[in-house]
Amino acid sequence: PRVRVYPFGVDLGAFTVAPGVTLPADLARIPRPRAGYVGGLHRHLATDWLAAAARTLPSVSFVLIGPRQADAPTGPLDALPNVHFLGQREHDLLPAYMSGFDVGLIPYELNAYTRSAVPTKLFEYLAARVPVVSTALPEVLGLPLGRTAIRIAHDAEELARAIRDFVEGPRDEAALAESRRVAQLY
Repeated sequence: PRVRVYPFGVDLGAFTVAPGVTLPADLARIPRPRAGYVGGLHRHLATDWLAAAARTLPSVSFVLIGPRQADAPTGPLDALPNVHFLGQREHDLLPAYMSGFDVGLIPYELNAYTRSAVPTKLFEYLAARVPVVSTALPEVLGLPLGRTAIRIAHDAEELARAIRDFVEGPRDEAALAESRRVAQLY
C-alpha cells in the first residue's frame, strides 16, 4: 500500500534548445538530413535494421552518439559511408546534438530485456522537439499520443519508410508541440 512508482523523466529546461543554437562542430560537418541515435551501442540495438535503412536511404546521415559496449554487433554498420559513430558525449551536450537531428531513433530489438525497457532518450527527443522513429517497445506504444511525432517500425523496411517520411515530409509543428506536452508528463 505504500509503494510509489517514479517513472523516468526528462529535464524539460535542459532539452529546450534555443533557436539558432550552434551545433557541435563534429555534427555540423555531417550532411543533413540526419537520423540520430543517442545511447549505448549494445547488443539490444537492431543493427541489421539500421544497416538496411542506411543502405535504403544513402542520402540520410545516420549519427550514433554513445559508448560502444563490447557486445555491440555494429559490424553491419561499420563500413557504411552514411553511418557516423561520434562516441560518448557529456549529457549536458546532448540537447545541442539533438537539435541537429531531423529524426531521433530508438532502434531496439524486441526481446525480454527491451520489453521492460523505458528509453529515457524518448522523452529527451520529445522535449527537444525531435520526431521519433522507434521499434514497437511497450513503453513507447503506451504513450498517450493522438496526433503524433512518433512512428513505430515493425521491420527494417518500416524503419526506413518512417525515417524517409520525417526527413522528406513537412515538419508537423502541431504534432511536435503535442509530443513535448507528453514529455512534460514524465
